[in-house]
Amino acid sequence: MDGLTIAVLSAGAALLLAFVPIWVTFDSHLDGNARKLFFGVRLYGKLRLLGGYIEPRREGIAVHLSRKKALLVAYEKLLRTKPDLNKLHGFHLKEVLSVTETGAEAGNLLLAALLLCIGNAAGAAVRERCTVRSDVLISTGFRLTARLKVEFTLFAVLVLLIKLALEAFVAWKEERKSTTS
Repeated sequence: MDGLTIAVLSAGAALLLAFVPIWVTFDSHLDGNARKLFFGVRLYGKLRLLGGYIEPRREGIAVHLSRKKALLVAYEKLLRTKPDLNKLHGFHLKEVLSVTETGAEAGNLLLAALLLCIGNAAGAAVRERCTVRSDVLISTGFRLTARLKVEFTLFAVLVLLIKLALEAFVAWKEERKSTTS
C-alpha cells in the first residue's frame, strides 16, 4: 500500500470512530443504614471504568475510589459550583431505572412515593427516546438503587473539551488583564 491509501484509510477509520455511539452506564446504590452511596461506571454495561463509594464526613464528602485512594470534596466547594448543562448537547440519556426499598413507616412510604413521582415526571420531561422505570419495594431499612445509561460519541467529547478549554482560556485572559490593569 502506498502512503496516500494508508492516509485515506486512517482518516476514514478516525471519522468512523468519532461518530460510533458509545454507551456508558452509571450504577448507584444508596444504603441509608450504612450512610454510603456505592457507584460504578461501565462502558457498554460490561467494561468497568470506575467504581467506589461516597460517604459524608464532617469536612466534606469523601469519594473512595479504592481502599487506599480517596478524594475529599469540601461542602463549600459543592455549594459554589453551578452545573452548566448547556454543554452536554451531544450526550443523550437513554435509560433510567430505579428501585426504592423502604420500610412500612408512613414517612418512608411518603418519601418512596415522592421519588416515584419525580422519576415519572422526569421520564415525561425527557423529549428523546428514553426508557424510565421506577419501582418501590417494602422491606426493612432504606435503599435506593439507580442505573443511568448515557449515549454519546467521541466527537461530542471532543467538542465538550474544546468548549471547556476555550472557557478556561477566556477566564485566564480576563484574570491576567485585570491583574495587569
